[in-house]
Amino acid sequence: MPPTAPTAHGYRGLDWPSPALAWALLTDPRFGLFVYSPALAMAFAAPFLTRVRYRLPQRETRLILIYFALFLVFCSANQYSWLQPLTGFRYLIPIVPGLALLAVQAAQALPRLLRHLLACFSCLQMLLLAAAHENDVRRTLGTLLERRLEPLWLIRLRQAGTPSAWIHAAALLASIALMVAFFEVVTLYREIRKPAVPERP
Repeated sequence: MPPTAPTAHGYRGLDWPSPALAWALLTDPRFGLFVYSPALAMAFAAPFLTRVRYRLPQRETRLILIYFALFLVFCSANQYSWLQPLTGFRYLIPIVPGLALLAVQAAQALPRLLRHLLACFSCLQMLLLAAAHENDVRRTLGTLLERRLEPLWLIRLRQAGTPSAWIHAAALLASIALMVAFFEVVTLYREIRKPAVPERP
């Protein structure tokens, strides 16, 4: 790619790791990892929570955290990371699955109601980002209000001449709601059928 103002530094855009860029990769509202998915921050509590039912082995936990640190250092040296406001969060995507495993492990230590609220908040945030199609999290709600809460994909369907676009949207949302309800019912059923652990004398 032709050099731009940020990528003219270093060798073809690779420079010494920048603390400012590393911080932006984590917290910038336009492409920050923990802005796009705040729940992933729980991953760093996972090594300290030992009384949870499902745990990754210590070796794998250390491997994920080391991979996160090294990947963050690499991306903070890659000056092309400064161009992410054009496309939104994408450079740190490879570390998301590992952090998600650790975040789920840490979430087991939370009360059940708080876990459900956190999951609902995360899903709602992703739904709003997808509906608004905005890279900047701060502009998501404003964009949706300007469109009268109409998601971008529904606008595109209507512009393409698709008849009854709202019927397609309602069917999609109903399918999502049914899927979520199904998993909730399955989870509750498993909790009810789980044998009680006898109390120790």
